[in-house]
Amino acid sequence: MFRPLALGALLAATLAGCGSGAPREDIPITPTNSDPAKRAFLSLDTLLDDTQYLVGGDWENVDSTAEECGPRGAQWVLSRHGPGMTKDQRRSVLAAIRQRWVAEGWDPTLSPTLTGSDSPGQQLRWPGSRSVEGGLFVELVSTVHGTTIFARTMCAEGDDKVLTTSRWSQRHTITPPYIPPTAPTTPTPTPADPSAPAG
Repeated sequence: MFRPLALGALLAATLAGCGSGAPREDIPITPTNSDPAKRAFLSLDTLLDDTQYLVGGDWENVDSTAEECGPRGAQWVLSRHGPGMTKDQRRSVLAAIRQRWVAEGWDPTLSPTLTGSDSPGQQLRWPGSRSVEGGLFVELVSTVHGTTIFARTMCAEGDDKVLTTSRWSQRHTITPPYIPPTAPTTPTPTPADPSAPAG
């Protein structure tokens, strides 16, 4: 279920805490090159976008800023909240999602979750154990009430502090929020009235 009020409160709280001025553009990062960490984020973000598309409906994205991991590494936690699905819907949708994840080279595990509650659902997870080397994992849980995706990018070379304050990061994560400049408005020309007198 899409929660605009919760998202608005999160954005307001984040904006209130940002006193460092306008975000800066990406700058060369030395001695650490942050391109591997960016690629890890974009790869996982694309997979989650495809997953959300297969579920459909409105989604709330709440992704973290870059976090330090390992020596000279950075990674992100990605959290997505979307609509619920009935048991019949889940059967076909999760099969399609599993096929998309298999195309990624994964072998995800499908299992029941919330057994015995008033809303039993399904969990799709890769890998089946806690995580792979580097911390990468993706977990989707769906009930009749909602579908959530919780994931973490692989730890890759990158400077978490520079990534967090860069404009690139703020385009891709809510915290801190990226607020795009106002797009220029181009007036729409009004077609001439053929019955009006020339002049």
